[in-house]
Amino acid sequence: MNLWSEELDQMDEILDGIQVTLDNLNDIIQEMEDDYYFIYWRIN
Repeated sequence: MNLWSEELDQMDEILDGIQVTLDNLNDIIQEMEDDYYFIYWRIN
């Protein structure tokens, strides 16, 4: 039972790390989209 509990804790840590990575990626994507729209607006 202890082994199972340790595995679940490790999985929770991995999922937390993935969520942080996804949040960072979404921030980067949003910045790129904002820059794209600014450049598009300036060209037109």
